[in-house]
Amino acid sequence: DMLEHLNPVPSLVILPSASFNHFENILPEKMPLTTYGVVMARYKGDIRYYLKNTIKLSELLDGDKVLILQSANGPSSPYYKEQEEIIEMISSFTGKKLDFHLVNVSESRHLSISQFKFAIICGSFLLTRLQVSYILKAFEQAGIPLSSFELINTYIKGFFQRAITPFV
Repeated sequence: DMLEHLNPVPSLVILPSASFNHFENILPEKMPLTTYGVVMARYKGDIRYYLKNTIKLSELLDGDKVLILQSANGPSSPYYKEQEEIIEMISSFTGKKLDFHLVNVSESRHLSISQFKFAIICGSFLLTRLQVSYILKAFEQAGIPLSSFELINTYIKGFFQRAITPFV
């Protein structure tokens, strides 16, 4: 009730994705709402490229190879915080048996990306805008859909449209 009478109305409300579903139902529809990760995907990458590719997740088939590029300051660790979550989310969402490959961005320089049908960049906030642009360019030139973890997360969890509305 109080939120309806805020003056001035916030130009944009930015939330952690874990809180989105809760606040989506509380905040008025006219109040622009997104997540920190979507803001960072827009700032660091090409949001339009990510948006058109995110929905291609639904087109994956059994056996397709999915590359998960993890951004970290050092070599890949045996456990990456979001790797189990994203693999489970995507597998459950698509209902397909996909072949996931996790690679640290710093170790991907000599990786043959042509073998992959889809790619996801995780933790791009750790990279510079220039680093992200090189990654995007490589995947775009190869014709391989690439999106960010945060956009994939919003798509699978059902709040993609509202979270991207401020940027389209």
